[in-house]
Amino acid sequence: YNNLIENGKNSYQRNLILPNLIRLLEVKKGEVIVDLACGQGFFAREFTKLGAKVIGADISPELIEIARHLPGEQGRHLEGAQEKNQPVEYHVAPSDKLDFLHDKSVDKVIIILSLQNIENANEVIKEVDRVLKPKGKLFIVLNHPAFRIPKESSWGWDEVKKVQFRRLDAYLSESQEQIQMHPGVKPWEKTIS
Repeated sequence: YNNLIENGKNSYQRNLILPNLIRLLEVKKGEVIVDLACGQGFFAREFTKLGAKVIGADISPELIEIARHLPGEQGRHLEGAQEKNQPVEYHVAPSDKLDFLHDKSVDKVIIILSLQNIENANEVIKEVDRVLKPKGKLFIVLNHPAFRIPKESSWGWDEVKKVQFRRLDAYLSESQEQIQMHPGVKPWEKTIS
């Protein structure tokens, strides 16, 4: 995953999500942006390049460790780091317990392709409300349920029209499913959707 996101020139994250987030966020120098469920820090690092102070949080110690050691992060901790491109401040933390952030201290929060995998999403939104400044903004990117409803969506083929279609059996219905993180390998590692 890390290799795909960091080195892939044609990733969904790089070519579709990032340019649109940059456009929508209208990042201003010095703003505080929190990247919740930041993974290995791809988006967090991109927003530091635009002059924001970025704080990344993820529940996975392994992903935060990768984020802290990616090229560019280590050198920015040295004296003389450019003000515009300060290091991201990373924390291992669940998205609903941001104890390292003060009330009303953040300008913007982003949650990219992860809210659908967080079990207590309501508590995450409450915590975001706590840390956002009065005119702060929350940006969420989700998989559209028309394309991803675990165990309730599938592909079909219409022989008459010769067209492939997406079948949905539970659109706009709340559900929770365990998903194996690495199909075929480490069956005990699961997430929820």
